[in-house]
Parts: sequence; structure tokens; C-alpha cells
Amino acid sequence: MRSHGMNAELILLNFYRRPFTDTNAWTPARERLWLRYVVSRYAAFGHVFLWTIANEYETHPDGRYRLDFPDDVDWAKATTQFIKANDPYHHLVTVHPVVSASRRGETPRAPIDPPWRIGEFFGHDAAMDVLSQQTGASDEGAQWDETLRCWVGDSSSLVASLRTDRQYRKPVLNTENGYEFLRGHPTAKKQVHHTDKVRRSAWRSVCAGGYFAAGFHGTIGHSDVWNRLDSSSWLEGQEFYLAHKPAVVLGDDQVPCVIQSDRANLAHTRLADIIEPCPVAEVRAIATAIQKKMHEPIRVDVPHLAAAMGADEEAAVGQGPHGTDFFQRRGRGQLPIAAAE
Repeated sequence: MRSHGMNAELILLNFYRRPFTDTNAWTPARERLWLRYVVSRYAAFGHVFLWTIANEYETHPDGRYRLDFPDDVDWAKATTQFIKANDPYHHLVTVHPVVSASRRGETPRAPIDPPWRIGEFFGHDAAMDVLSQQTGASDEGAQWDETLRCWVGDSSSLVASLRTDRQYRKPVLNTENGYEFLRGHPTAKKQVHHTDKVRRSAWRSVCAGGYFAAGFHGTIGHSDVWNRLDSSSWLEGQEFYLAHKPAVVLGDDQVPCVIQSDRANLAHTRLADIIEPCPVAEVRAIATAIQKKMHEPIRVDVPHLAAAMGADEEAAVGQGPHGTDFFQRRGRGQLPIAAAE
């Protein structure tokens, strides 16, 4: 990436998959251990320009799309401070949201008082360097075109969102305003947008004093194998090939990778030599096995890190929101976060 002049935004936590969503296995101590490791591993890379705590942080801590206020916001602020304390190179830090601070409910589909904004949550937090937005995709001004199978039009609220959050005098980065469609490809649950709409959103963001992240169909999570395994409909009517190497390592097992492609496009690559046609039924069986493996209770056994984890557990006593019993006792709305002592 560096040789091509590309910079990286690194997302540190993934509350879509185990162990991150296992509130028994993913303790506060393990979370801090993980964060310290990742930050230490990548902080020295000059082209890592931004730490993002989590994608759609409202899924914290168990993977459910619901904002626990103020718990989730306070957790994000505390995590930002922890990252800052462990990053000797002082990278910028942000968190990627989906629920507006002006929401009238706690889910992404809840109505809001326009425009969509996040500044009330993080604008005054000194450790949160960048305000990340997710708006302009399918709101007012955008229409779904059934013929083209993508969103078209022009968001009428994108600029208002940027203007509102810019008052906190921080960079405002719209990291998800619409993924550019690829004609003839699946719609990824209607999350693809016409090229003209994506281009207009980019220009509007820049001219309004903001920044944007560009995405296309292949960068949507639904296009990743690990995400598609959750949907049985993904397997229907598709043509797959089974690559016998390399393999995905899951614990002690090695499961062959599942690759969706047109064999003709692979004819001129070395991959063509290792790919064989695989019936959908066989792929479904592999997908089921992987999914079952992913949802099994996990056992974290890292003996040489036991001492460090024990020290973290001891240090966490009495702290909020990183107290040792935070995940175990909290429940949804049952344990308010106390101020750190």
C-alpha cells in the first residue's frame, strides 16, 4: 500500500463475530490486551493514518444493533483514551456510527430529528479526533431504481449533516454514504448506489468542507465470504468453485476456501490450476460447518499471556466502563456506567 501512496484506516474491533461478541470470553482485560497488541503492531507504519475503534460501534458488546445510551458512547470515549495512552505515534482516532445523536429510538431504523449528526456524542471529547458519519445513502433525495437495481438520485441531507458536525471544529469524515454498484452483480441487500450518485456525494462532501471514503460493491461486508455464510439465499442460483488450497484455518481444522467466480476469468491465472467445480450442495455443507464452528463457545488459552491478563484484570477493578464485571453484569440497560474512580 505504501509503495502505491495509499493510506489505511484500521478498524480495531469487530462486533460482528466471535470472540468479540461473546461477553463471557471477551473480557475487558482481553479487549485491552488486543488493543495494545494491534496498536503496538501497526502504530509504526506511517501510512496508517486513522484508528477506528469499531465499525458501527452500537453493536458493542454483543453484536446487536442497538445503541445503549450513554453506555456505548461512554465506552467509545474510554476506549479512545486507552488507545491514545498506548500509541506513541499519536495517530488520529475515531469511531464509526450508524445511529444519529438526534435519534428518537435506539436502532438504525429509528426516526431522527434531521439532519443526521454525531457531534453531540463526540464533538466535545478531546480524545476523539475525527467525527465519522454514515449518512446520505438512502435518505431523502435518493430512490431505489428497480431496473438498474441500485440507488439513484442525490441526497438532500448529506451537506446539512456535514455542516452541523463541523461546528465542533474537527475533521468530519463520511465513511459510508453509498457503495458504487457493479452492473449485473447482486444488490447486497440493496446497499449499492449508481456511479453518478456516488460521484455527486463525493463532490458535495468535499465542497462542504468534509471528507469522504469511497466504496464499491466488492468492499461491502456482504461481498465477503465470512458474511455471506450467514445467508442461505447466497448459495442459491450461484456457481461456486472449491479451492483445495489455500485453506481457512479454524482451530485445529482446515476448511477449503470457497471462491465465487467465473472459471473463464481464471483461465489465465495460476488459480485455475487448483480450482475445481463444486456443486452447491457441497458448498452449503462446508458453509454450514464453518458457521457452526464460528458459533461454538470458544476457549481462550494463551499461557504466556496469562500474567499480563491477570494484571489487567486486577487493574480494571473499580474502573468504569472497563470494570472486570462490566460485560457480565451489565445486560441491556441494567447496569449504568459509573464514572471512573
